Amino acid sequence: MKALEDELIAENGDPYRVIDESTGKARFSDHTMKAARITETEKEWNRHRLTVATAFVKVGDHDKAMDRLTAIDYVNPQWLRHQRMAQDVMAAIVQRRKRRLTSDMRSMATRLGVLG
Repeated sequence: MKALEDELIAENGDPYRVIDESTGKARFSDHTMKAARITETEKEWNRHRLTVATAFVKVGDHDKAMDRLTAIDYVNPQWLRHQRMAQDVMAAIVQRRKRRLTSDMRSMATRLGVLG
């Protein structure tokens, strides 16, 4: 999971690789993590979900980025509120989305302190 995070930080990092490794039945997908009995509240899994959300924002898929934020918020809202990466993901969604924000997006932005 750390290697995928490093992939996004790299100068020529490939967000599509991060997405490919983290969706469906890939090695680091939610499905695979559940099968391995890794609890959803573990920091590493939540941080990985934030990495995947960042990758989705980079490729312009704001709905899937929101899905990852919502999944973390569902199991560990206290942790999410204090994560700078979550705030960055939400700020990117707010700034780049061409259509009006959904009510869920506005609510999440407010909880993360992105919208006043």
